[in-house]
This record gives sequence, C-alpha cells and structure tokens, in this order.
Amino acid sequence: MGYLRLTGGCWRGRKIFTPPGAHVRPMQDFLRKAIFDILRGEEKGAMIADIFAGSGSIGLEALSRGARGAVFVEKNHRVREVLRKNIALCGIEDKSIIWGIDFFKIKSFHGVSVLPDITFLDPPFAADHHKVLQAMKFHSDIFKRSLVVYRFPVQYGPYVNEEVLRVHTFRRYGESLLVFGEVENNASSRGIET
Repeated sequence: MGYLRLTGGCWRGRKIFTPPGAHVRPMQDFLRKAIFDILRGEEKGAMIADIFAGSGSIGLEALSRGARGAVFVEKNHRVREVLRKNIALCGIEDKSIIWGIDFFKIKSFHGVSVLPDITFLDPPFAADHHKVLQAMKFHSDIFKRSLVVYRFPVQYGPYVNEEVLRVHTFRRYGESLLVFGEVENNASSRGIET
C-alpha cells in the first residue's frame, strides 16, 4: 500500500493511503492542486460527489478545503476499505457517505437529500468514456446543478460529447485531460475561467 499527500486546506501535507495494484491510478498531487486552483474556492461549503472514488483523494482534498460533505462512489470492496481508513484518518465520518456500488449500475440516487454542487469523475483510464458520459446524462436530475470535473486520458482529447457535457474549461496535464463543465440539459453560466 502506498500513500499520497493532500495539497491544501486544513489537512495540507497529511498522508493518505492509496490502494495497491497496477489497475489503480491515483490522481497525482499536482493534478489535484491544478483542479483546486481552477475552482478558486468554489468547493467551500459545497456538497461533493466523488465518482470512481478510489482512495478518496479528490473528495478528501475538497473536504480539507472547506466542502461541507461528500458522497464517495466506489465499487471495489478492497479499495473501499482503504477509502474508509482515509476518512477515519481525517476524522470526517460524519461528513462522508460511501456507496459500494458500480456507477454504471445505479438505478437511482435514493437517500441523497442534498444534490452535489461539484461532481468529480475520475474513472479508470481504460473505462468506456462514452458510457461514463451517458451515465451522467441518465442521472441528469441528480447532477442538474453540479459543476462536473472530469479527468480522462489525452488520447480521448478529440472526444468531448457536447450533447452530454457543456465544457467551460479544458486543460491538458501530461497524459491527463481535465474538463470542467455541466450536464448539457442543465448547463448554465458558471464562474470558472476558460
């Protein structure tokens, strides 16, 4: 088991655990920092959805920086145990909900009383990215007011499904692309720089 560090907020510098295995690709520190530099404090007081959560690094980073709560979605049982350890390490069990479910198989987001203000999508690089966006569209009632921050591999650069996601900001960092946008049916003007 490895670890990484949170880059900002009240737990800046804190080590959190990362799951073992080559199939796990935790978001590097510089990428998380870049995301929050672009958000410019929009995470403060926000409800977060961390989809394909893994270790929970991006959701924990948001909570460290002032988000009011987070829903973590992670289907893998062993990875979820690492996520639980990280939440306990930060002492935020009261601000965290963990769903041990496959995002592609969710029929409804029952039990969620507060819709996310910011949704982080960090699927495995080998994921079917068309399928990811279609799942977002299927649940557009849940994400209707959410800013979506989506990380995917650079080779998918030409593929941005504007019918699903209206893109406000698009940045490349090494082998990763970061897209900031909104589900198209509910897109509105946001204060994210372009």
